[in-house]
Amino acid sequence: MNKNIAVDVSMERRRRASGEDLDSIMDLVRDAKRQMIQNNVYQWTKDYPNEQIVRSDIENGLVWFYGPGLKACVTIIEHADKCLLKRLMVRSSISGEGLARYMIDDVITRTRASVVEVTTNHTNRPMIHLLTREHFNPVNELIMKERSKFGKFITFQKYL
Repeated sequence: MNKNIAVDVSMERRRRASGEDLDSIMDLVRDAKRQMIQNNVYQWTKDYPNEQIVRSDIENGLVWFYGPGLKACVTIIEHADKCLLKRLMVRSSISGEGLARYMIDDVITRTRASVVEVTTNHTNRPMIHLLTREHFNPVNELIMKERSKFGKFITFQKYL
């Protein structure tokens, strides 16, 4: 673990989400959407992500909680030689304390893939800053059909 991270050692717990966690994850989704609105980040919609998407991710074993008290989670999809990170969320009450960085570092350490990939909206400056700081490189820009009104999304990759 990087010693510059402000996360308390007690927050280093990680566990796979189960069906019983759906309400907690949806609460995190609502909190993340509020944070995005407050920070002028245009990435998610009223309907995305929704309960159906989250439930499917849980059923497929893709959602991981980090830290105590269900305060952060991320969807991790390992496909072939690529590890995709989606919907990384940290509760607003602990945002800025280094947990998102810890989560990314932990995935990088654990994955067997040769590349980790994250796609975010161009307005998500905190995520872009974090990915750049973690030596991810922008490799593609795209418009997501269902979220075209938000402009370009940027795909970042880090080769391991």
